[in-house]
Amino acid sequence: MSTTPTSASGRRHMVLTVAEAAEELRISDKSVYRLISAGELQTCDVGTGRERARTRVTREALEDFIASRTSDRPRRKS
Repeated sequence: MSTTPTSASGRRHMVLTVAEAAEELRISDKSVYRLISAGELQTCDVGTGRERARTRVTREALEDFIASRTSDRPRRKS
C-alpha cells in the first residue's frame, strides 16, 4: 500500500528521500537517481559539518518534473 509521506501533524513533507520520491512516481530508486544524473529531476543536499550530505527531492521539484512530463494529448482508447 502506498502512502504519501506526512508529518505527525498530517502535513505533507516538503522534502522527500529518493526512496519516497520513487514511491510517489511508482518507479525504482535507481530510476530516480538516473533522472537526477540526467538533470531531469532537481535535488537539494541536506546535512552539514561532519555529516555526509544526503540527497533529497523537494516536493516542488517533483511536481515540476511531473508537470514537464504531462501531456494535454487525449489518451488512446483501448
